[in-house]
Amino acid sequence: MWNHLAQFNLARIQAPLDDPKMFEYVRAIPVLNQLGEESAGFVWRSGESGLDPADPMVLPTLSVWEGPEALRRFVYQSGHTEIMRRRDEWLLPLGRTSLVLWWVPAGHRPTLAEAQARLAHLAEHGPTPVAFSFAAPFGAPAAPEGEEGPGPGWTYEGRVFGLVENTDNGDNRPGVSFHYRQEGSRVWATYEGGAVRFGSLVARVDSAGRLDMRYQHWGPAGIRTGKCRSTPEWLEDGRLRLHEEWQWTNGDGTAGRGVIEERG
Repeated sequence: MWNHLAQFNLARIQAPLDDPKMFEYVRAIPVLNQLGEESAGFVWRSGESGLDPADPMVLPTLSVWEGPEALRRFVYQSGHTEIMRRRDEWLLPLGRTSLVLWWVPAGHRPTLAEAQARLAHLAEHGPTPVAFSFAAPFGAPAAPEGEEGPGPGWTYEGRVFGLVENTDNGDNRPGVSFHYRQEGSRVWATYEGGAVRFGSLVARVDSAGRLDMRYQHWGPAGIRTGKCRSTPEWLEDGRLRLHEEWQWTNGDGTAGRGVIEERG
């Protein structure tokens, strides 16, 4: 599985959590968390504290699931439904967009800051492939084809890359950072900077370290998707340089070439 579904939602409580009125709600929180973690298709839940000092009455929930079907089963076909029938006793309308969904590379763990940015993007632009809702969903991004094989004797894990050069029809410009991760022959990265937001890529690496990748991001022209073949070059100082041949898979479909280099 190349991509997972992240969900983020906000709930406005009627009173501080230590108010007696909220006793049953506070008692239900660990029950809901356990129900989620034991649900088929659950991947991860953030333990990051999200209390906003400017509005401590708004509580966040951030989790990752194998896909929308798993999340729907938990929300609508589990003990979650019975507990949340009582939400009017504990919660108030937020008065703005309160839930967002988006696809992440399998293995990526979004932060609350990323989740807040996705929620704001949904509120501003409506549903798009980088931020959407249950009512207006988008399918998972494209992924490489072919079978898994042995990777190189080294790893992309933890490496950060930046631009050296790119053709004019590309969106990669100075200031964009690519944060790479790897498990086996599966490589993924998130990237952002300048006019590029919410970038993610998934790739299969071969024994020579070459990458067959698919990517998407929000750029100056809105959502952009593409494919790329990257060939590594080792620099004298031990850093990696990637020579890339890429092509847009939406929009004008044009192709280009670029080079990114590992930051020291």
